Amino acid sequence: MSYDSVPGLRAEQLGSVLALTLDRAERRNAVNDEMLDAMVGHLAAVGTDESVRVIRITADGSDFCAGSDLIALSDASGQVFAIDATGVTSIAKLFEPITTLATSPTAHRFAVGAGREVVIYDLDKRGEIAHHKLGATITALAWSRDGRRLAAATASTEVAIWQP
Repeated sequence: MSYDSVPGLRAEQLGSVLALTLDRAERRNAVNDEMLDAMVGHLAAVGTDESVRVIRITADGSDFCAGSDLIALSDASGQVFAIDATGVTSIAKLFEPITTLATSPTAHRFAVGAGREVVIYDLDKRGEIAHHKLGATITALAWSRDGRRLAAATASTEVAIWQP
C-alpha cells in the first residue's frame, strides 16, 4: 500500500512503521484541511494494511503542533471554523479577511483580527466573549504572558489593550 505525502505532512513507510511527519514549522505545524484529510485517510488505510504495525507521528521544528490552523480553516467570507469531536463548528463570523490571529498562552482563548475588528473566542465557553472595533486595520495581536490581557495594533499606530 502507498502512503502519499501532502504539503505540510510527510508520509513514509519504513518497514512495519508508518512515519507521519508534520512539516509546517513556519506555522508551528498547525494542521490545515489537506493535512487532516491525509492523516485520516492514512489512519483508515492502516486498518486494512497488515504490513503496518506502528504509526509514528513526529514534527519538524521546535513545536510539535499548534492545533488547527484557524486562518487556513476560515473561508473566503471570513467565517472561522473549528473541528472537535462533534464535527465542524462555525465559531466566528467576520466581514473582512482575517489578517492576524493570536492564541493565549493556555491555548483556551484566541483572538482573530479582520479588517478593523478583533474577536476574542473562548474554547471552554465555546463562544465569542468579546468583539471590538478599532479605527484602522488590525496589523498585530499579542497576549500577555499570563493570558489576562490582549493587545492589538493597527496600521495607523493605534494600540488597544483589553482584559477579556
